[in-house]
Amino acid sequence: MTIAAQILIARKAADPTALTARDAIRTLLGYGDRLADLHRRDLLELHLDGIDSGLPASNEAWDSVANAIESYLESTVSFWNPNRERAWVRIGVKSWEGGRGTTMRPFGEPPLDEAGFDHLLVWSRDSGSPPPDLPAELGAARVIGAERGELYTFAWSGEPDERARMGLLEGVAVAQSRGRGLLVQPHYQNHRFILGAVPNPIWE
Repeated sequence: MTIAAQILIARKAADPTALTARDAIRTLLGYGDRLADLHRRDLLELHLDGIDSGLPASNEAWDSVANAIESYLESTVSFWNPNRERAWVRIGVKSWEGGRGTTMRPFGEPPLDEAGFDHLLVWSRDSGSPPPDLPAELGAARVIGAERGELYTFAWSGEPDERARMGLLEGVAVAQSRGRGLLVQPHYQNHRFILGAVPNPIWE
């Protein structure tokens, strides 16, 4: 059975890229105060084989995978920098903050399972490989694939309906002109829109 494990990485300090994108969307694209806030984070999704996706999060097989991922985050010197970044892990419904054991915590800040945010996922077409120092076996599971991209998370002012929210996302995505699109370069990047909670898996 194949399942997905997601690792979300965010900068502890202010993110200059996110701040620049927020200001450009508000000014160059004319969104103004309609864009209430913008976050940018890295999302790694590991595709794992050898564990039953129907098992509860307290099952030994699930725990072995969670502990193996946590051990990797605590030992790697190339995937993330815990002095400058925060990490969260999600396997099925279980999520925790990386580098701090596996005590249950929301997946990210703001959490990716909240309905009040919308998201734009951007990834390179050649992004399908795991970090070079990631073990091929993670506890009871084997790594059979990976995807990695940038996840932009948007909060809008007011209460736009679903159609308006999708229009706002489309307006910031594929770069077409000085006043249309910004965050996606279509000649080498793919993208996906997510209204509300981010699913696991997101790459299918």
